Amino acid sequence: MGLDIALDKALDGDGDEVDPSARALMRKQVRMLDLQMKHLRRETQELGVKFLRERLHAAFELAIGLGVLALVVIAAGLLWRASQAEGLVIKAFAVPPGMATRGMTGPVLAGRLSDSLGEIEAITSSVRAGGAVRATQHQEIKVEIPETTISISDIDSLLRGWLGKETIVSGELVQDEARISLTVRVGDRPGTTLYGAPAELDQLIRRAAEQVLAQTEPYRYAVYLSAQNKQDEALTVAEGLALNGSPTDRAWGFAMWSRLLASRGDFAGAAAKARRSLELDPNIAATHDNLAAAHRVLGHDQQALAASQATLTAMRRERRGMDRISGPSRLATAEGRVQEARGDFGAAAESYARAMRIGGLSRAAQAASSLPRVLAMDHDIVGARQALEDLRGSLPEDAIIDAAMAPGLVEIQAGNWVAAERLLRKAEMTALMFGDAGLVVRRTQIAPNLAYVMAMGGDLQGARTMIAASPADCYFCARVRAVIAGLSGDRAGAESAFRNAVALAPTLPAGYLDWARMRLAMGDVDGAIVQARKAASLAPAWSDPLVVWGEALARKGDRSAAAQRFAAAAVLSPRWGLPLLRQAQMLKAQGRKEHAARLLASASKLSLTTAQIAELKAASRPGSS
Repeated sequence: MGLDIALDKALDGDGDEVDPSARALMRKQVRMLDLQMKHLRRETQELGVKFLRERLHAAFELAIGLGVLALVVIAAGLLWRASQAEGLVIKAFAVPPGMATRGMTGPVLAGRLSDSLGEIEAITSSVRAGGAVRATQHQEIKVEIPETTISISDIDSLLRGWLGKETIVSGELVQDEARISLTVRVGDRPGTTLYGAPAELDQLIRRAAEQVLAQTEPYRYAVYLSAQNKQDEALTVAEGLALNGSPTDRAWGFAMWSRLLASRGDFAGAAAKARRSLELDPNIAATHDNLAAAHRVLGHDQQALAASQATLTAMRRERRGMDRISGPSRLATAEGRVQEARGDFGAAAESYARAMRIGGLSRAAQAASSLPRVLAMDHDIVGARQALEDLRGSLPEDAIIDAAMAPGLVEIQAGNWVAAERLLRKAEMTALMFGDAGLVVRRTQIAPNLAYVMAMGGDLQGARTMIAASPADCYFCARVRAVIAGLSGDRAGAESAFRNAVALAPTLPAGYLDWARMRLAMGDVDGAIVQARKAASLAPAWSDPLVVWGEALARKGDRSAAAQRFAAAAVLSPRWGLPLLRQAQMLKAQGRKEHAARLLASASKLSLTTAQIAELKAASRPGSS
């Protein structure tokens, strides 16, 4: 009605008469518009309700979809986790009620066994990773699925058993009036029962842990026996594993067999067993490392380098399969071995030091016993003597001889022949305490060093006698024979001996450097440059070939080129005073006395032998040329 009244006023407002039929038509149009607007408002409201309903429905469907997706993700996670499950699962043991009331419940006993296995693994140094151990307990938190009697943890356990590779360890503890018995079962195998007095429960748990390790990880068990100085038992386990184990375990068995033969002094046999292991599995880093160690002791330096390089390759490829502490420590040690053989003594020192930081003295004893030697070879005598202090702790047996030799090797680089001989004689006595293994080390390492020291000290006959028993295929021994021949004035004999030496290790630099020194001492300057250049090309990070090369150039009168070689050597060995002394001598001869004086002052603060100190003092005197 409101529109009708408004319409009447509008029609009557201008004072003109309006046709009644037109007035009626207009009223009908207005009412029609009114009805259409009301209908439109109603439709708009209905559309809003419909839109809201559709949004709510979509949200509900999305929630259902997300819930299903979450269930799928959880299920996939459970399946993946179950498929990756491996290692040992120690179930709660059955225990007598009386012991349970005193605190020794089934879960507690399982936990004690797990702890004992962890202790064994912690003291067993091996590049092969140990198996994970977890102890299950009845009190574990469960998420119950409504209207069922199955928990998430039950499903997880079922999936692990179905898809995983876990080994179940179970057992029981029984007590009678006089003793207790502890039975442990690994998987479906028959149980092993151990007996003792109630007060011996800790010992029984430790023995049970050893039995579990023997059945689940025989290789690591052999390593453990060896660490406990039960070498015969370890060898029996290794032989059985090598001959009767799975293909993978056979390879590891031969690897352990190799290691144990080396400990008995049969290094040739150790190398043979290592090669047998590599035929079965060429990717075992421990086997390559064993082979490298055997060749090193035998004096087969070229073969040792090749095996060390193979060790590095295998370790870097299988990082995830290595023990988390021993693996990285041994990787750093292997890197040091390769760097040392190539004459990069500074890098080798860094690698050995890193191995010690990772593994400590007990796990990185080989690196610790090598560190003083490479520091001395890099002419850091102060650092080398400091590193010797770190060897005063308790060392594993396989590092004791190397540690005993280290002081003498440092004094060789310092040029102290008398002190070096005295210390090497002491190391010789240490080596003889290790039976056949010590005898081999004496022939291939201690005796050649003693012979070298005696020759440098002037006792050439004693040196020849000392080196006589060393094997012909020992690289260092061959080098020392050549040096002795050169010091004796036997030019032809020295040349022949050096040819034999470098033929044993054609890619190693030390033989060429010794040859260069001998030729320079005998006045063959051009011949010395040839061999020094060869050594420098094989060992670009070694300062010594550059110094000999520079000295030969100086003999030829090419002081500028000589000074360049000395400057480069000083960069490579920043703690060595000789390159600066030689460079100063070249500059002084060229009239550059102020620069020479600064170099002499710097050289006086660095490592020099007694003879070199006397030479520096002479060069520092006013008026000297």
